[in-house]
Amino acid sequence: MAFVGFGVFRDRRKTAHELRRDFDSGREKLRTRKRGVRELSEWLPDHITAIKTPRAGSYGVKHAVEQALGRYVSNGELIVAAIMAGYRIGRPHGPNVGIGMSKRDLDHLRSRPHRPAGSTQRASG
Repeated sequence: MAFVGFGVFRDRRKTAHELRRDFDSGREKLRTRKRGVRELSEWLPDHITAIKTPRAGSYGVKHAVEQALGRYVSNGELIVAAIMAGYRIGRPHGPNVGIGMSKRDLDHLRSRPHRPAGSTQRASG
């Protein structure tokens, strides 16, 4: 797991060594976000109901969460926070993964006005 999610983006122009360096760098960047990941893992269950089938794509969930929180969230941060919060996770497809989250709750987050970055008001669900 790295900052962008599972693995690294496959760039055919990069050597295996360069891809490994990118992965290691992304993993280290994710490690620096422990506090934000922990906070996100506590926020998610209060706003998005867990379901059995992991159908919600992590990249789309990431954008809905960013809109609700008014701050950037990486795909890797979202995936790790969802795992910590106990959501079911599907098999990776590229850097993304399916997550067992309620479509209704995600749609509700997406329909709310965008919160500006740095807003201190807690999102309500």
